Formats: sequence, structure tokens, C-alpha cells
Amino acid sequence: MATNIKMSMKKKFLALALAGMVAMPVVANASGQTNTIDIGKNEVGGASVTLTGSVDSDSGQAPAGRIQVELPSAVTFSVDKDGIFTAPTNFEINNTGQEAIKVEVTEFIQSKPDTGSDKGIVVVEKGSSTLASANRTNMSLVLVGADGEADLSQVKPSSPVKVFSNITGGTKQTLTLRGQVGQTTGGVAQGVSEDFTVKFRISHA
Repeated sequence: MATNIKMSMKKKFLALALAGMVAMPVVANASGQTNTIDIGKNEVGGASVTLTGSVDSDSGQAPAGRIQVELPSAVTFSVDKDGIFTAPTNFEINNTGQEAIKVEVTEFIQSKPDTGSDKGIVVVEKGSSTLASANRTNMSLVLVGADGEADLSQVKPSSPVKVFSNITGGTKQTLTLRGQVGQTTGGVAQGVSEDFTVKFRISHA
């Protein structure tokens, strides 16, 4: 039975994204910065709030200085009964804005434990010797870009991996998802699935 796995991706991309993947047009939300007002009884206080807005051009271009990116909202890969790993070839990052961007992978989160009755997919380091004696529910997962590759089992927020150092405005680049699966046959009485979250940071190049 094929193992179908969905790799979920959040949607935040203005100078951290993935967590996700979808168009980033105009976003209206609070910056997280605050004014603190401390006044006494019978006094009057004041505060200034900066409102920042933007309007796209007739062709849909974001204003200069802003990042506008399109990514898929989900990526699905599978491993068949013969251990063949299949992933989409159209996993594209489309820089629809004018500004050049860089893309880093910052975090990889599994939704199931690697052991126990609710065990999901076991993701191991690329080239791990454990794959020689493991079944096909064990695998390495690597995202490969033009300027680097992110071994998802090793990615941490403290050590992001740059996969694209410069995607110029109005162009797109393809990310490749590669997997190597356990080499032993059998041992998978029922199909296994699991959702993962991959977080990206997108910023000016």
C-alpha cells in the first residue's frame, strides 16, 4: 500500500514566511510594536500610530521595497510498495514582486512520534546507515534549491539553511524534494501517513 504523506505549509510570507505558501499581496495587520502610555489621574495622554498601506500596480506588482511571493500551500509525496519515492516536480517559488529575495528553510515539525502505537514516518538524516536495515516507513527528506540543500531532519530555527540566495523579481525557481527510503522489504502491514510542517523565511536578498 502506498504511503501518502502531505507536507503542510503555513502561509506567512512577508519577511518570514512558511511557514507557508501562497500569494502575499497586501497584508493588513499590526506590527507587534506598541506604545506605552502612563498618565496620572485627571491627566490626558496621547499617542501616534503609523498606518502603512500599499496599492499594487495595474499589472499586480507590489510597490518597490515590498516582497510578494507565491508558493504551493501543500506538497504531497508517496512511497509505493516497491520503495519508490515520488515527489512533485512543480514545487515552485514564484517571486511576483519587484524585489530580489532569498529563501531559507528554518524548521521542520513532525505531527506524529517516531515510536509507539501511533508511530508515523521516521525521518532520518540523509545518508544514514540505519536505512540499510529499516523498512520503507523510514526515510530521509531533503529540499534542494539552487544554492543549497536542507536535510529536513537536521533543520533547526537556530541554524536555517539557505536554498536560494537570490530570486530576482518576476522570476521563479523550483525546489526539489528528494527522499531515500529504508531498504528492507515487507514490514508494513498497513499504510502509514503523516503531516509535516516546513517553515521558510523569505527576506530581501
